[in-house]
Amino acid sequence: MSHQHAFPVPNQPPAPRHFRGPLFLMAFVVAATLLTAAFWVTVRLDQVASKGARVVTEAVLQETVNRLRSMTQDYAFWSFSYELVQEGDAGAIFEHIGSGAAQSDLFDQLFILSPDFELLHEFHSDGETFPDLATLQPALEGSLKTLKDLPPAQYQSVSGYAELDGAFFAVTSAWITPDYIETLGTRAVPVLVGIVHLDPGWTKSLSNLSLQSGFSFEKEVPSSATLENGTVLTNPDDQPVGYLVWDSPVAGKMLRQQIMPAILIVCASIVLACFGAARFFDGQHRAVQKAMQVATTDQLTGVLNRAGLHQVFEGEQTTAAIADGRVAVIYIDMNGLKRLNDAYGHAVGDSALTVLAQTLESSIRQGDVVARLGGDEFVCIIFDQDPGQSAIQVATRILRLTDRPFATSIPDRKLELSIGIAVATPDIQWDALLRQADAAMYWGKQRGERNAAYFATRLKHLPYLPVSTMQQASRDMNA
Repeated sequence: MSHQHAFPVPNQPPAPRHFRGPLFLMAFVVAATLLTAAFWVTVRLDQVASKGARVVTEAVLQETVNRLRSMTQDYAFWSFSYELVQEGDAGAIFEHIGSGAAQSDLFDQLFILSPDFELLHEFHSDGETFPDLATLQPALEGSLKTLKDLPPAQYQSVSGYAELDGAFFAVTSAWITPDYIETLGTRAVPVLVGIVHLDPGWTKSLSNLSLQSGFSFEKEVPSSATLENGTVLTNPDDQPVGYLVWDSPVAGKMLRQQIMPAILIVCASIVLACFGAARFFDGQHRAVQKAMQVATTDQLTGVLNRAGLHQVFEGEQTTAAIADGRVAVIYIDMNGLKRLNDAYGHAVGDSALTVLAQTLESSIRQGDVVARLGGDEFVCIIFDQDPGQSAIQVATRILRLTDRPFATSIPDRKLELSIGIAVATPDIQWDALLRQADAAMYWGKQRGERNAAYFATRLKHLPYLPVSTMQQASRDMNA
């Protein structure tokens, strides 16, 4: 039968801990960190992609207008262009001006207008079909009206975006102004209008540059969610004419879908590893606990053995209690064990030892300690502010509980005990205290009486055996 000791054994492994809780918490934290990191990285990837798409798209839109403005100004602010238009030679005009639209990608359409904005010449990219000037006129009115207010001598152009029936295009208009405009004495100079259409070919090029897809144009203000992936198109007067929108970036989402199974597998592996580690540590702890219990416990009676008792007195708590005189030792010897073994067998002798150990444990209080020193000798360690009186009370209980047959099969045999008591004095050593209790027990055994012998502190060298009453022992203790 196993017994629990109320007084903790120093140097013994701590009470069993539940490793699974902390390990599973660690697994949860690691898994949550991995999942959160993966989600955050992929969301940030989409955010960066969205920002990048906006930067590239707005840059391409600005570059389209800037390029169109630059090329239109190159043709318009050229004296030779003014002279060609004035001469009216259609072939020369096409060769030097119109070819910029028909035979290159500088313009999609190019119009030369009279000072009154009447069509003089029209050019467009070969193989393409675009609206004529009359169709485009409503969309160009704003640009031409703004240009009309600008003096030709200022060499300025008007640029922006325009919309016609859901189709969007960049437009730049400028006066065809010679270098000698100041000498002409007139403002009546022709107009050059350059147009670049934002057609599917243009959006495809933009998609390749921005690594985004789903570009489209909208006339009305898109929803806030859409506007996050869109930009406004303004006319020369800086008024909105439409919106260029694109699909939300999906690179992060696609990456998340691809890596999430792997991350989940890693998280599951972490959980399983922590579960295995928890079982391993629990097993190791139980094994250490069992080994310590085996090393410090008497295997027959279940109480502490000499090694366990030694560990008790290595602890700071016990050392301090002895130094303060708050410890008493009850030394118990079971008489006649050899005769019992010889007469009834070792099984009966072992049973007697076990019954005695159980009796001792039932006689002490919470916090006291029982140990078997070996053979038929036991000790009870009493911790109390008044250890002597408490030791007498425990010894009385021991004697009372053993004053009856210990086995039904042997009704005429009781446990025969010799008991010695010693109380610690300040700064006494444990070995000396144990020797005093042993000496008191030995004197009691010599007298052969069923009582406890008390070691009197007034005797420095020899134990003092009082008369056969516990009351006298108490009086001697206080002497």
